[in-house]
Amino acid sequence: MVIWSRGSQSVLEKRRSERLPVSLPVSYLIEAPARPLEGRTTTIDLSRGGLQFTIPTMVSPQTPCRCELTLPDHPAPLTFRGHVVWCRLGGTGKIYEVGIAFVDTPTETDPDSAVAVLCRFIATRLVQIHLGCLAR
Repeated sequence: MVIWSRGSQSVLEKRRSERLPVSLPVSYLIEAPARPLEGRTTTIDLSRGGLQFTIPTMVSPQTPCRCELTLPDHPAPLTFRGHVVWCRLGGTGKIYEVGIAFVDTPTETDPDSAVAVLCRFIATRLVQIHLGCLAR
């Protein structure tokens, strides 16, 4: 669970990991049964357990997917397997926001795994935000 403050109010979220609001390039393949959905967009936020981005059409929860995320100063995209947790109409009413949970698990034995690299990126950015070095 994550506890954070908004002004004088503390908020308890039921998430396991803090979200990093960041716009990064992501390619995706959502393996919908009727017709796979493939594209490129940018993230809305991400955590060590998943990410959020926009897509042009509704997809069902539990649909498997594959994502390639490009981090700044990292030579190659990071590839993750996951599944759709939720999908809802976005604020514009023309696109959908989708939440993806990674099925890849962090491994302490491979510091170069995609999840380990992502966790280091997120931790560094969150520390910078909380210290006031980066704007939210």
